[in-house]
Amino acid sequence: MALDKILQGIVSDFQRKYTLEGNESRIFEHIVNYITVAKYHPEAFNDAGDFESISVDKKGLFGIDGIAFVVNGNLVTSKNDISDYAKSKYLDVTMLVIQAKTEEKCESGDLLKTISATKSFLGDHALLTETSPELNNAYEIYAEIFKYSKYFNATSPQCVIHFVTAARTWDKTLVAGIVSAAEAEIPAMFPEIKIAKVNVYGSSYVIDTYSELENSVDVQINFKNYLSFDKINDIEQSYLGYLSGDEYLKIIMDSHDDIRTRIFYENVRDYQGVGNPVNKEIRHTLETRTLRDKFVLLNNGITIVTKHFKSLGSNMFELREFQVVNGCQTSHEIYNARQCAKDILVPVKIIHTTDQDVISMIVKSTNRQTPVPNEAFVALESYHKHLQQVFEEYSKEMPLTVFYERRSGELALRKNSENCYEVATLHSIIRSVTSVYFQEPYIVYNNNPANILKNRQLKLFQEDQPYEIYYISYYLFACFLDMAAKKKFNSFEYKLRFYIIMVARCILSKRAICDALNSKSTRIETKDLVSLCKCEHDKICCALTEAKEIVDELVQGKKDCLDQLLRSPQFNSTVLSEAEKKYHTIDRKPEILSYWNR
Repeated sequence: MALDKILQGIVSDFQRKYTLEGNESRIFEHIVNYITVAKYHPEAFNDAGDFESISVDKKGLFGIDGIAFVVNGNLVTSKNDISDYAKSKYLDVTMLVIQAKTEEKCESGDLLKTISATKSFLGDHALLTETSPELNNAYEIYAEIFKYSKYFNATSPQCVIHFVTAARTWDKTLVAGIVSAAEAEIPAMFPEIKIAKVNVYGSSYVIDTYSELENSVDVQINFKNYLSFDKINDIEQSYLGYLSGDEYLKIIMDSHDDIRTRIFYENVRDYQGVGNPVNKEIRHTLETRTLRDKFVLLNNGITIVTKHFKSLGSNMFELREFQVVNGCQTSHEIYNARQCAKDILVPVKIIHTTDQDVISMIVKSTNRQTPVPNEAFVALESYHKHLQQVFEEYSKEMPLTVFYERRSGELALRKNSENCYEVATLHSIIRSVTSVYFQEPYIVYNNNPANILKNRQLKLFQEDQPYEIYYISYYLFACFLDMAAKKKFNSFEYKLRFYIIMVARCILSKRAICDALNSKSTRIETKDLVSLCKCEHDKICCALTEAKEIVDELVQGKKDCLDQLLRSPQFNSTVLSEAEKKYHTIDRKPEILSYWNR
């Protein structure tokens, strides 16, 4: 059944932005996967390949479209990531089971089918009749998680089913009975699952959530108890005061009563869970009637940085483009205890500024309590500020315009950009440079970018490295995505993307091996490649095409085990050896050869 006009517009926008293939139903599945996972991990998706990685039932046979694992606030797409997260000796694990239906009605039979398929995934797998690399990968991650069960927090692992349709209304009583039964049955059948939840949503959920993720959110609050600070340089306005619990919940909750995870992205520490000693104390204060009125005295307070803070009169204010930069733990506990926290008083500091340096300074100063670097914290360092400027300056000259968004939502470009590649994120740059200049795409296929950064803190973004290695790496990736959007690469070739950009750099620089990244030869090479990108875009496209042919030839006859192949260090070495061999023989097609002989 066709989607309504608003959902059709969302599907069209999403398909164009991420250059996705498939019919309306297939793109709707990707959208539902996106809005579901992004509520847990706002930076989970960078390109079309990320959507495919959690899509487990491409033929629509057994009632589950997507399975995603969120560990310590991060999407995990490889079992190899689990051991990295376990090093913290704390694991907060949520398994998301997602099913999307384009029908404008909520069929109880379809919901029951999804619940049964979830039980089968957790149990004997009998109902999951169609195997796929993505489904097998989900099995592997699930098994790997339990090797570290001693680090589970009190509520892990959770199994959360999201059943999303295009319906506007449905029989709430019937659905509620099915949901209640499933939430009791799953932990009873599988004791290793601590909590099971089933969420059933309709079209308004998709429309509202997509809009919130892609656009700025406006929130209006009654802020009557405050002190305004005197004029401070580079600050539009700033206030110290307190909000009622009811008003604060307006800031941290969306229209469907879910917590706005993305507004806490600047916090160095993710939510530490209900078992954390400090969080237990906060919750005890909130839940104890005789202590509740003392919350404003016992809590250190919340710091909110906003780019828009406007008085509407009568103590009403409007916020837009805001982040809670300090107070993640408090906010989550207020949300968890929202039924009894509406009348508390929450101490807040609200800072209105658009100056990025000031925002970075505030984020750093309000998060000094943690000595461990975090990816969002790393992006605030001076190297990244200069790298952002390098992206901006080169984009004035290049055929493709790409910008570096150091902080989530910082550039306000996502909602205006027609192509996802135009905005480079910390994650996408890490993936690109790991492939192109560290020449280890197998690492990218095996690890979350956050873990790559954590394991390579002394190798990535070093002061003696030229900014151009990061720019060139991402620019090659952007060119690949642009060509994919123009159907120059098919969906199978898209899976090879990180190997293709590695080989393309070998072809363009006419050498397979990378010298030390801080060496003079690397600086010369990157400057030459920047000039090439600027003046001979066709040559970049031809290099990517030739690189595709080299990699594609190496995977012929091995497509059944492609996922394992791409994750293999041996295959990584084979591709590099082949690239070097091809370069020395200069065995190129005539139409490509003409470029190299210029």
